[in-house]
Formats: sequence, C-alpha cells, structure tokens
Amino acid sequence: MDTLTLISGRWMPSRLRFPLLFLLPLILLGPALLGDKEFLPLPPVTQEPLASEYPEAAARAAAGAHRVATDRVFPILTDELEIRRQLFDGHLPTWDPKRGLGAPLAAGSMAAPWNPLRWPLLLLDPVTAGAWHALFSLVLAGLGMLLFLEGRGLKFTAAYFGALAFQGSGFVVANLHYVMKVDALAWAPVALWGVDLMYRGRKNAGLILFGGLAGSGLSGFPQVFVMVAALTLAWTLVRALEAIRVEREARFWWRSLLACVVFGGLGLGGGALHLLPMAEASALSTRQPQAPEDLEAQALPPAALATAVLPGLFGRPSATHPAAKEPAVWWLVGEEDLARGLVANRLEWQLFCGITVLGLVAAALLTRPRDALFPALVALGALGFVLGWPLVDSLYGLPGAGIGAPARAGAVAALGLAWLSAQGFDSLLDGHRSARVGTFLVAVGGFVLGVLLWWTVEPQRWAAALDEALLVRHGVDLETLRSFFSTEQASSAATRIADAGHDLMLFSAGLAFLANYAGRLTVRGSGVAGCALLLAEVVTAGLPHAEAVDMRGEPFPESEAITAVREAAGDGRVLRVDTSEDGLDEVLLLARPNMLSAYGIRDLTPYTPFPSEPLVAIWRDFDPAGLFRDGVARLSDPALLESRVLDALRVTCVLSTRPLDSAVLTPRYEREGFHVYERGGVLAPARVVQEQPFVENDPTLPPTEKGGDRSLPLPRWREQDFAPPTPGELQLTRPAPHRIDVGVRDSEGGWLVVHEGWAPGWKAVVNGEDVEVRRMEHVHFGVPLEAGDSTVRFKYEPWSLRWGALITLLSFLGALALTARRHKPRHRVHPFFRDAPPDPR
Repeated sequence: MDTLTLISGRWMPSRLRFPLLFLLPLILLGPALLGDKEFLPLPPVTQEPLASEYPEAAARAAAGAHRVATDRVFPILTDELEIRRQLFDGHLPTWDPKRGLGAPLAAGSMAAPWNPLRWPLLLLDPVTAGAWHALFSLVLAGLGMLLFLEGRGLKFTAAYFGALAFQGSGFVVANLHYVMKVDALAWAPVALWGVDLMYRGRKNAGLILFGGLAGSGLSGFPQVFVMVAALTLAWTLVRALEAIRVEREARFWWRSLLACVVFGGLGLGGGALHLLPMAEASALSTRQPQAPEDLEAQALPPAALATAVLPGLFGRPSATHPAAKEPAVWWLVGEEDLARGLVANRLEWQLFCGITVLGLVAAALLTRPRDALFPALVALGALGFVLGWPLVDSLYGLPGAGIGAPARAGAVAALGLAWLSAQGFDSLLDGHRSARVGTFLVAVGGFVLGVLLWWTVEPQRWAAALDEALLVRHGVDLETLRSFFSTEQASSAATRIADAGHDLMLFSAGLAFLANYAGRLTVRGSGVAGCALLLAEVVTAGLPHAEAVDMRGEPFPESEAITAVREAAGDGRVLRVDTSEDGLDEVLLLARPNMLSAYGIRDLTPYTPFPSEPLVAIWRDFDPAGLFRDGVARLSDPALLESRVLDALRVTCVLSTRPLDSAVLTPRYEREGFHVYERGGVLAPARVVQEQPFVENDPTLPPTEKGGDRSLPLPRWREQDFAPPTPGELQLTRPAPHRIDVGVRDSEGGWLVVHEGWAPGWKAVVNGEDVEVRRMEHVHFGVPLEAGDSTVRFKYEPWSLRWGALITLLSFLGALALTARRHKPRHRVHPFFRDAPPDPR
C-alpha cells in the first residue's frame, strides 16, 4: 500500500493520486489563475476618489465584488506591496513610516513575509500572487489531510473524500481572501500526521511534526495557530493511550510521547520569527487579550449552525449590508441572542460542511465509535467554543483563548468534521449496514428541511409574516425595523432562502442514493459517486467566495485627487474630517484608510491590526468621538483643526466631504464630496528643545497601568506643553524606511525630538557613540544633545526580530540534529532516541 493505492476498484500508481488534490482549488481559482481576472474581493478602483475618476472601470470591477472581505485589500494588499518594495530595495520590512506615526511593518501586519507559502510568491506582484497563494494553501490542506487519513488506515478513496471535505469546508473557502487563516489551519493535518508517524517509528516523523507547527506559527494568524498547537498536544496524548494498547507500539510509547513533546516544542520555537515580533507589536497597541466575558458576548448564536448545510442563509459575500441589516439574521436569532447576531461578521457565520459530510459523520459515529471519539470531541468542542455552550465557555479563561473572536475555533471544527466524514465514507464503502442507515436518515432529514424552506418561504408572504413576528418577538416598532431592512430586502432574502432549500433537496437526494448503493456497487462507482457529490456541493457553496473580479490595468492608478493629496501632505500626515454619527461613513469616501499608503502618502489614521496605544491615549483626551473600535479613525469636530496637538502630530493635509473654513487651511483641490486642504503651522520633522519634554523611560518614575514600562502620566497636550525649538539648524534624511539621520548644526544643546512613532526597537548613535533612545511626548522619541554640532543616526532594530530569527533557526537545527540522532544504528543510540518498531503498513 506504500507504492500502490486501491482506487476505483483497481490498482493505480500512487504518484497519480496527488494531482487530484488540485481539482477543487482549480475549479474555485481557475478564472483568477488562467483568465484576465484577479483574485481580489474589491479592486481599489471601486473606492473614492478613484471611482469618480474611473467610472467605467469601477462599475465593471464592482460587478463581482466580495463586500465582506475588503480587509484583503485594505490593509493586507497595501502591506504586501510595501513589504515587497522594501525587500526589493534590500531592506528587511521592519518599519513602515507611512502608517500612523510610523509602525512595525511585518510584525504589525497579517501579511506575514516569513510564511513559507509566501516565499515562492515574493517575486510576483501581490495582486497576481493572491490566487497562487490560495491555491498552494488549499493543496497543502488537502495533502496533509490525505496523508494523515491514509496513515490512519483508511482507503485512498475515503482519505481523498476527507481531504476534499477539508478543502471545501466553510471556514477554509470563506477565508481564502484572508489566506493567512487558511495557512495556519492547513498545517494542522501535517502536525497530526507527524505525531502519528512518531508512534509508528517512521523516519523523519519529528521533522514533519516540527514543520506542521512551525509552518502554522509562521503563517501570520496566531489565533488559529494556538488552536492547532492545542489540537496537536491533545492528539499526542490520545495517541499515547492508543499506543499502549497496540502490541508493536506498547514497548516504546513513552519514548514516542517524549519525542513528540520535544519536536512539538521545537515546532513552537520554529514560529518565533513571526510570533515574537507580533507579540512585541501587540504589547504597544490597544489590542490586548480579551476577558472571558468579552468572548462570551462575541460567541455566535445557535442559528449559526444552520449554515452547516445552508451556506448562503445569512447573505452572499457580495451583499453590501452588514449582518445587522440582514432579514435572515432577525428571522433566526432569538431575542436573547439578537445582540450577538447584529454584530456578527458574515464570514464567521460560515460553518458550512454540507449535508454529504453530515451524513457520513453519522455513519462514522454508528460504525466506528471508538475511532470516531476523538474527532467527534474535537468538532463538538470547537463548535461549543464558537457558540459559547455551557461548560465549554469555561475555556475562554485559558491562556491564549482571548487573542481572537471565538468564531475562529470554526477552523478546528472543520478539521474534525472532515476527519469524521472520511471514516464514515470508509465504512460506507465497506458496505456496513449501520453506515447506510445513518447516512440515509441524515439525507431524509436534509430533504425534509429543504422541502420546508423551498415550499413555505414564498417571498411576499414571508416578508409580511416576518414583520409581524419580529414586532412581537423583539418588541420593536415598525419604524425601527425598517431602519434595518426594507420589505424588498426581506423578499430578496426569502428568495435566497428558498433557493438554498432547493439546493439542499437536490444534495440530500444524491446522498440518499449514495447511502443506498455505496458498498453494493464497485469501489469505483461508490467512490466516484461520493466524491463527485461532495465536490458539487462544495463548489456550489464556495464559488461565490472565490469569484474573481475584472481588474484591468494598475491596481492603484494615477489620480488627480490623490496627486493633490500627495502635494498637500508633503512629508507630513493626512487626517480625515468626519462629522457623521456613525464615525465611518465619510471616512470611507475620503481615500479610505490604507489606500494612500500605496501612493507613498503618510496616513495618520490607517486601519491596522495593532492600533498605537500611545496615539489612542492622546486622541482619547483630545477627540474621544474620533475613536472607532480600538483605534483613531477621524477628526470629529472641525473646531479642533487649529489645535497644537495636530501640529505636533504633523498633520499637513486634511480631507473632508464638505468645505471647511479654518485659518490654518488652504484649499488645494475641490470637487463634490472630496475636498483637499493643506494645513499650515505644523512642527518640523524634528526639533531641538532646551526644556526637557515628556521623557518617559526615566527609571525614577513610577510605572504606568499598561505593561510595566516606566513613564509619566498620560499628558494633556496643551499649547503650553510644547517647548519651543532652540536656535540651530537641522537636516533630516531617511536612507531607508527604518533609518533616520539627523544632522544638527550650531545647537545650544538640550533634547532632540523626532516626530516619529516611538517603539522599543529604536536605537541611536550620536557622534559615533551609542545613546539610549528616550520616549518623548508620549508618542515621539529622541535623545539628549550637547551644544555644538552633532550627527545622530536612528535605526529601528527590534530585539524581537533578532531573537525570533535565532530561536527559529536553532529550533530547525535542533529538529534536524535530533532526527539524524534518532535514525543512527541502534547500538550507538541512547534509548530516548530509539524508534519504535516500524509499522508494517
């Protein structure tokens, strides 16, 4: 069975089985890989001010737009462009001066450049590379699952079915635009396979386990990585219990357990290159681990389970409205869960696995209860975490659980369900009667549900009945309800629900046919029928998420309006004025956050995973209404335009949807809905002051509430707080994004203040000598200066990157050394490193 694989009732060379793993990825991503379209959710040209300047291109590109996944462009694509540019210029992508006051780049972004799946794609344009990256991730997910399930003794056809179920699960397909999530999950079967091989005494098992965990850690999404690590640990312990009962493994189970722990620990260290810098960036941000009660409030309502077989129930990816304005959410969510439903991310409601998978899960539970126990507990535990079930929600207090929304546990549920379905299909192929019965009963249940939805949800009648039901259930008046959705939207939702019911009927009928004839036909007929049925179901559910968009020409074309913004901003920063109640409506019309960075313009308020805590602290005191979620989003009151706070933050350009009148503003560009102003009076990029500014790493000062670094209390930035610059000449140059050189002439001495964002990694050399960089004015940094001429060189070199790279390298070398040690002749090897007897399989 190592060189030949039984498929379709006959022997087949094993080298021909792996191309099948490309089948589903190519169906989903083929138009983006082979055609003239791109795998982007929303081309930048659909956003203002580009949309007004390129109306035809905007209309053409918006036709297939994926409205839910716009973060793939802003900020992930813009970060990828900056990372690639810096790498091509010969610099490590450690710092981006265009984000906010300047911020860590690779460490503060989900576009992880150290991700192994990205390495071969760094030479490609990030727009083109997106589809190839998603393809690699899907193939890796399928390959790992196939090898793991075959190693567990399943027939190839059943193992391939499990790989297909994993590739086409709702979490994977819905997050293809956020491929770092899929990457982190795709390595999980590889890690599980490595553990399995370790107990079977296979060569290089330790390297496989190491690679699975290290690859997940380097992927750029630590929330899923933590779950993968926990799953791998649990499987290690379960596999040890299993080995005790297997004669050929019992004598060596404890050595295999220790080896798994050692190689697993090295795998965790292998991800340090990304995890340590990201942890450092997080520590200086407002993004902190959430309390258990906060996680409980974010758990999905039970209605989310319906998406397991009805993937479009709560709206298609192209929908322009959020979950709060989706009639189906109001219809299925109970009064006690309405708050959860209204804030839900539509991508995180996607728990799709399909009626085919559910039917075979039932088959596995009935025919192989012992083998199915672990994956069943994994799936149920993950779903309980997602939905906040009693007892399971106690896990919210565990270390690492609070770094992301509970819905991310849907990744682990997808793996468990795919695993179970492969076991069930294997039993069905063997002709087990209980497998046929379980599958058939699930098919009947799915068919009945499909009939009910298709027959009873008539658009006009359903929309009218929905109003009456919701007025009673939630105690709201009709006017309030209409503020969320209209009668026409309710009718459209009803049509979509009825169509979903129709699809469910068809797939349930196919599943019933499979349950009746699988095992009675040849393996060829049964296997092809089952895999074809699942493929049809996942393609129907997945194509809306993988639709490519028409994006001819440059992703960020030349723009008259943005050219005016660049000229007005100069070497300063851009700020948007938004007086709307929502706090985001006008911001999105004003060259939305992160768009300007692609044009080389500095944006004070970008959207980032790690908003600057020092800047937020200043803004909370200066303009609290300008905060959105965890970060700074806008200036909510035009009366603040003349504040010295904006001078110190070097706001040189202001954008507004309407005309502004201020003594510090000079109009540079005007058209309806888009006004560009140059703002005067800002401070220079650096200044020397005689009077000591807010110096915040003085060891004599008490610690702040956050972290433990010593600092002054948060300053109220008033005009008298800013010491005037002393006489002298300053010349600031930037040889690289992470380098700042300042030449000082004829200075009276004092403090050099650089108006760049402070971070622990900044280092300084003054006249050839290392000098400690001080955090000044809470958000800036600088160094003390003596009178006369000085040359100061600042460089951002975070300790976390150096130590992370060292730990990753040492972990890899350690895994190589231990692997070589384990496979030397036994009489020369310490018992700890000995292999178990090889598995005859």
